[in-house]
Amino acid sequence: MSVEPNFLIIGANKAGTTSLYHYLKVHPDIFMSNIKEPLYFANREHESTIYDTKWCHGATNKTDLLKIMLEGYSGEKWFGEASTMYAGQADYAIAPNGVVVHDLEKRIQESQPNMKFIYVLRHPMDRMLSQYAYAKKTGSNTPPFNVAVHEGYLEKSLYFFQLERYLKCFPRANLKILIFEEFLTDIAGTLTDIFRFLDIEEIDLSGEKFIATNQSPRNDNDTFSLESFEKLIGPITEDVAKMEQFLGRSLNWDLGMR
Repeated sequence: MSVEPNFLIIGANKAGTTSLYHYLKVHPDIFMSNIKEPLYFANREHESTIYDTKWCHGATNKTDLLKIMLEGYSGEKWFGEASTMYAGQADYAIAPNGVVVHDLEKRIQESQPNMKFIYVLRHPMDRMLSQYAYAKKTGSNTPPFNVAVHEGYLEKSLYFFQLERYLKCFPRANLKILIFEEFLTDIAGTLTDIFRFLDIEEIDLSGEKFIATNQSPRNDNDTFSLESFEKLIGPITEDVAKMEQFLGRSLNWDLGMR
């Protein structure tokens, strides 16, 4: 295939990636996939169909998926997608048949060795609460928060743990790390940072307004129990310390009870 995504927003889940996706779609040098999270690199051409047609607009193979992703493409410098599961899990079981995809970062490297990545950090506890609020909004049998939070939520909040896999395959210069809380307060500055990273014209898109349809209001009754907090805070604190050392700056997150 001659045209494949050459930059990816890989996370974090529930960290403003949908809004970022819509902002970047406006830039004339960027074409964002028509499907936000197609998980294009999760399949190889010769493998059996593993796509969830609900999210991939009916595509049942990689060729058809790419055609849908590229509808409207006119040769823009950057072709991006925003599949947050690329970083969210080391191994990804893709619905509907549960095929497990290992080593996504290696698959990406094989196809696009010069891939650029954008990754958005969010306060890890707040991210979990947002993930749960969305699960309640979209699911009918969501368990109580302090049960659900121990079922895959932690790994998605261990950001350095997620990025380590990619840093073994790609140079540091290919990764742009953003802070969700700073994106909220300085949209223009965040977008300028991205445009410089992608070496494209710095245009002001801060006046654009997008409604994130996947936002979910948090129920104040959904809070961390002391037991849950004590189980989670250790690995979170360790991961945040590694990320701060990697970035050479403080993230200014209060890691107290939520």
